[in-house]
Amino acid sequence: MKSTEDIPSDQQYFLNAVAPSGRSIEPCVFLVAQGIANQAVSYTEKLLGDSCVAVNLLEEAAATVSEVIRAKEAAQIAPIRDVRRYLFRVFLRKVAEARRNETTYQEASQWYSHPRDDTHGDGLDSQGWERYVGFTSTGPRRSYS
Repeated sequence: MKSTEDIPSDQQYFLNAVAPSGRSIEPCVFLVAQGIANQAVSYTEKLLGDSCVAVNLLEEAAATVSEVIRAKEAAQIAPIRDVRRYLFRVFLRKVAEARRNETTYQEASQWYSHPRDDTHGDGLDSQGWERYVGFTSTGPRRSYS
């Protein structure tokens, strides 16, 4: 018997025509992104565990590709030959970046889980932790040297 992870989902993901960053997505790129959404989200969900993050990354990738298309048109440079492949590569790069950032956060949270908990911070008090991460409770640490 197959596990539920092996059974393809009939879930259909709907994208927005504007990425979470506010950048617009060209209609031709939007259609391609909508066409690869199920495959892209399924892949990313296994890596990051969150389909909403996957959809956001796909929308951001589509906005990036849209910017490239507009720039190439303005510069009268040859267009992207295979928008689907190009979009998927940009998406994979964004997923890889998200994984790197997630790992960094997880490593930092393992060192110190709570300002009052000294068990994982190797004796760092709250001021030591602020020096470690570069922030104080009121904002970024300033250096006057």
